[in-house]
Amino acid sequence: MIIAQGSLILSTVSIASGQTTSGIISTEGSSLCGIQLPAAFTGTSLTFLAATVVGGPYQPVYNKSGQVSYTVAAGQFIAIDPVDFYGIVFLKIVSNASEAGARSLICSMKGI
Repeated sequence: MIIAQGSLILSTVSIASGQTTSGIISTEGSSLCGIQLPAAFTGTSLTFLAATVVGGPYQPVYNKSGQVSYTVAAGQFIAIDPVDFYGIVFLKIVSNASEAGARSLICSMKGI
């Protein structure tokens, strides 16, 4: 689900129970700038996969320092550097641990 808030787009994506990778986020020409994690989130770090077409292939997101990764904890809002996500059309979020239940993540995206 996508909700526009001025120039901010909020998109909810889920990681299924027992899985590590979210569904697909269409960036709609915007760049990821934040992720709100649920209170029961299992993982402690996030990485990202990107593709130019919805069917993939999905490849890890890298910047000049290496693979883009964020240390996280349940119930946090994680501020993301949007520069690392410029040009990404389709995105998946990857937890470092299998989620113990279905988890919904709210992604904030801003126009480039």
